Formats: sequence, structure tokens, C-alpha cells
Amino acid sequence: SEMLNGDVDFVQLQDLDWVILAEIDYEEAMIPIRSYGYNIIYIALILSMLLLGVVAILSNTITAPLRRLRKETEKISEGDYSPLEDIKADGAIKDLIQSYNHMVRKIKEQQDNLQIARDKSISSMIDGQESERSRLAMELHDGLAQTILAIKMRLENTAPEKAAKVLHESKEMFADLMHEIRSMSNDLLPAVLR
Repeated sequence: SEMLNGDVDFVQLQDLDWVILAEIDYEEAMIPIRSYGYNIIYIALILSMLLLGVVAILSNTITAPLRRLRKETEKISEGDYSPLEDIKADGAIKDLIQSYNHMVRKIKEQQDNLQIARDKSISSMIDGQESERSRLAMELHDGLAQTILAIKMRLENTAPEKAAKVLHESKEMFADLMHEIRSMSNDLLPAVLR
């Protein structure tokens, strides 16, 4: 290669009869390259924003059923046992929702069974109390009231000459009566409960 006019290189190529010479400034030559670089950066930004949007939409469609499931589990603590019916999902999330619905049905059944058992227990307790009250009323009427009535009648119909004997018998009857009252009292509240 030879230098022509000091700043142009002459290139000789084999079997070539003509030569193209071009002179261009470095900054001028870099303009299209920079333009392509900026275009690539803009395209990359647009593509990354599109990709970010697609990822956000996909993650929202995946996590939306999970967020809804979480809200529904909070409702269980408030006593709402309604199953999830209107969530569209597939794969593992669908299996999770089916498991949740199964769990909700089981909890509802257990709550219902507990309520039935609680109602039966209360009913049994009330029946037991009524039975105990009936027994106590019968003991008071048939036992204590009869003894008190017998003592009263004896004291009222006693001749003065037999008063000492009747008084002694009445004292014994009152002692028996006190013993019976203590026995009834112990039956109402056994020593074990005391």
C-alpha cells in the first residue's frame, strides 16, 4: 500500500482494475453504530417491560387462587364452612382446592357432631336434674313431711298425763328426722364433690 496525499491509503488487489477510496471521520462513522446501539437498548427495554408484564399476569393468575384460598381459610375461624366452587385452576392448585373443600366438609361434619353431642349432653343433664328434683320432692313429701306431720299430730292429740312420754318419743322422732335430713343433704352433695 502507498500513501496518496498523505491521508488516503491505496490498496492494490489482485485481478482488480479499479479502486474505491473513501474518507470518513471516526465520529461520523460511529453515528449509525450508536444509533443501532440505542435502538437495541430501546428494544431491550420494551421487551423486558413486556416480559415483566407477562410474568406479572402469569404470576397473578397463579397466585390469585392461592390468595382467595387464604381468605377462605380465615373464614373458617369465623364459622363459615362454605366450600370453594368458583375458582378456576388446574394442576396442583386444583388439587389443593379440592383438598381444602374436603377439609371444610370434614370440619363442618365434626362441628355438627359436636353440636349434636353438646345438645344431647345438655338434654341429659337437664333430664338428670329433673329426675333428681322429682326424687328429692318425693323424699321430702313421703319421708320428711310425713314424719313432721306425725310428730305434729302426736303433740296435738296428747293427753296431759302422757305428755312426758310423747315428748320423749317426739325427741327421738326429731333425731331420726335430723338424721334423714343429713342423709338427704349428703346425697345431694357427696363428700367426693366437697
